[in-house]
Amino acid sequence: MNEPDPRLEQLLDEAANSFHPTLDVARMERTLTGRHRRRGLMVLGSAAACLALIAGGAFAFRADGNARVSPMQSEPGHTTEPKSTEPRNTEPRNTEPKTTEPDSTEPDDTEPGTTEGPSGPTTTERRTEPPSTNPPKTDPPRTEPPNTEPHATEPPKTDPPNTEPPATEPPAPVEWSAFQVHGTGDATPPYDVFYGTAQPGSIIIISSPYGGRDKLVGESGNWEVKVYFPDAPVGEPFQVWVTSGDHHDDFWFTRVSPG
Repeated sequence: MNEPDPRLEQLLDEAANSFHPTLDVARMERTLTGRHRRRGLMVLGSAAACLALIAGGAFAFRADGNARVSPMQSEPGHTTEPKSTEPRNTEPRNTEPKTTEPDSTEPDDTEPGTTEGPSGPTTTERRTEPPSTNPPKTDPPRTEPPNTEPHATEPPKTDPPNTEPPATEPPAPVEWSAFQVHGTGDATPPYDVFYGTAQPGSIIIISSPYGGRDKLVGESGNWEVKVYFPDAPVGEPFQVWVTSGDHHDDFWFTRVSPG
């Protein structure tokens, strides 16, 4: 194989190193502008040609608007004569009226027979008086005016509304009961809880030597009271009474020292 010439490689390297491509912006703009301008002119020319063609066709159609379509040519040897368009003779017929003589309406000559009548003057003519044209007198009917006296209209009887309150049945009686929760206590101050049932609206009274309290029973009939005994001695039981009306119950409570 032939070896490459070192001088040729050197020349190629020098040419490649010395080549610095630069972009000619002005020339590129001129090239692009020229192409777009040619395309725009072609589009405008095509549009103008189309408009001219449409306008010419419209003008020709308008100018030849009154022209008629010629009949289709017939085959050779066959002649089609146009029909005669002369007006027909339409003279009016003789419509003279016929002479219609009226029939003779002369009365027949009827001579009355000669009737001999009594002697003396006779009257052969009858007196015919014209009928009376006066309308008969008719008395108008008597129309009495209707009786317009007002009728006595009594106002309807309306019973006064019942304003009495509805009768309310008394609540059913509730059985009396009283209970104690603790019986002893080491809290400061000591306390106990009492509960039970009683008649709604009644008052529960809880009393003792070292404290007490009152409680109003609600509609449900259930009650619960928490009573404090701050002065109760330690280790000495005392009695607590729960009363309400005729009901009376007693309980015992003892204060203990806190463990």
